[in-house]
Order: sequence, then C-alpha cells, then structure tokens
Amino acid sequence: MLIYMKTNPKIFDYILIKNRFIQNSIDYFFKYQWNNFYHQKFVVLFSTYLKKESNHKELTEFIFCK
Repeated sequence: MLIYMKTNPKIFDYILIKNRFIQNSIDYFFKYQWNNFYHQKFVVLFSTYLKKESNHKELTEFIFCK
C-alpha cells in the first residue's frame, strides 16, 4: 500500500495511525519472536517506508517519537 498511496502519503499515514496498524505491527514484531514469516514481511514494510521516509512525516513522528 505504501507504493500505491505514494501520491497521498499524509492520508495513508493518518489511516495507519488511527486504525492502530503501525502500533500493532510493532507490538506483534516483538511479541511473536519466533514467527519468521511475520518478521520478514515487517522488515519489507519498514524498509519500503524508510526509502520514502521524508514523505511520511506523521508516520515518522509516530514511530520514533511516540
């Protein structure tokens, strides 16, 4: 979705934060330590986000400040 929503990153950030997707993803990453499939997908998601991090100001603030 990060790739498809690149034209409207602010709205996409809002959706990910408000529905607690990012919060739950981070929590599950640490909660289910033995789930390698989930870890791989989370790393792909996070690396995709980091490639265009400057476009996702709200998401960046949420992940690193809150």
